[in-house]
Amino acid sequence: MVKQSNTGDAKEATKNSPAGEKRAKARKEANKTSLKKTVVGSTYYPEVELSMKHRLRDSFDNPKNKRNSAAGQKEAHKKLKEQAFKAGLPAKEILKLDNEFKARFKRAKKTVQKDLGNRRGMSEYRKKSKGKASDTGSEYKKGGRVGLKSGGLAIRGRGCEIK
Repeated sequence: MVKQSNTGDAKEATKNSPAGEKRAKARKEANKTSLKKTVVGSTYYPEVELSMKHRLRDSFDNPKNKRNSAAGQKEAHKKLKEQAFKAGLPAKEILKLDNEFKARFKRAKKTVQKDLGNRRGMSEYRKKSKGKASDTGSEYKKGGRVGLKSGGLAIRGRGCEIK
């Protein structure tokens, strides 16, 4: 004989019952009031700078993934601020979170740019693409007179003649 438990039905009944709803509402209010008293440290943010850096690097390697891009990370931060405000976190504390996000994101971006600039093969690429200034038949290229009245090359100590 198989025993049937009614615990699942009982839980659903309490969720939908007026008493269950009151308890849930009271719990939410208690959380809101406790969040109103919450003080966030000036350097607190739920995401670490290293993970921001990895997400930015991933977005460079895979541009189709919009979630990891800079705009995607800023959008996720905006949603986090909205959730915190709805939960009852004071605006002053949300501002601290925002400032910390901006500082971490700025450092992560700078680090990623440095890493991308110093990856393997980039120095050779920069040397190849550097190019030289095109010199179109000037006096300097020919090695001749460089505007000296006495003619020829400049001698040490006699860089230019006095008029």
